Amino acid sequence: MLGSLLARTPRELTRIGGLACLAAFVALAPAPAWAQTDKVYGPIVDQGEFEIEARGFLDFDDDPDKDGKQKYKFNIGYAVTDFWWTELVNELEKEGGDGANLIYEAAEWENIFEFRAEDNGWPALGLYTAFVIPNKDGKPFELEWKGLIQKSLGPTRHRFNLAFEWELGRDADEDIQLGYSWQSKWKLWDLFSPGFEAYGDFGEIGDFKSGAAQKHQIGPVVWIEHELAENTKIELLTGYFFGLTPASADGTYKFQLEFKTHF
Repeated sequence: MLGSLLARTPRELTRIGGLACLAAFVALAPAPAWAQTDKVYGPIVDQGEFEIEARGFLDFDDDPDKDGKQKYKFNIGYAVTDFWWTELVNELEKEGGDGANLIYEAAEWENIFEFRAEDNGWPALGLYTAFVIPNKDGKPFELEWKGLIQKSLGPTRHRFNLAFEWELGRDADEDIQLGYSWQSKWKLWDLFSPGFEAYGDFGEIGDFKSGAAQKHQIGPVVWIEHELAENTKIELLTGYFFGLTPASADGTYKFQLEFKTHF
């Protein structure tokens, strides 16, 4: 056992250590109320990449208490190594209904760890973690992690995220919540690519919500990319999602604007 560990490269040992720490943390942590996924993450890390991102969401629904709900996230991130991406996020949110105001909701620290690239027909694998600090007294911290899978087939690229989320601290919910997200992209032209995304949550592991109470959405998206200089580009993803259950918003508009470069 010891000899096998000593034979590992520093990168492999770092990944093994990270997984061990995460497993211990998961075993000890309690769980939160589920927040529906709003982005599909890929597992590939490109060392030296720097990114500024803004994304937003607007709900449309016959229920006036849900109609008009908005959420915005502003991120700045950097790929520190060839397997570790880290990012700081600020989130603003506006509840649905008349009279609601846009407020600063939370700060987040997100990380992506690449475990393997696509090779010999096998998909790329990675892990996403996020620690959420709410901007509200008495509200518990949140921890989220996702298993990341990516596979390319010809001109198409497919991503799947399996998400687990829970709360930390006083008055935290003790239930682990399960959700998912899926993204398919067809690289049609250099400038324009169509695709679709799907999001959903099942509720508490071991006691899933009824089908009507679960949230599931699916809809078309398009990517518009423009290269500004070598290793520097802007990318816009925009789409509209249709609710598949009564608990989901009837419709949700999404935009995701990214500026990427290398240092």
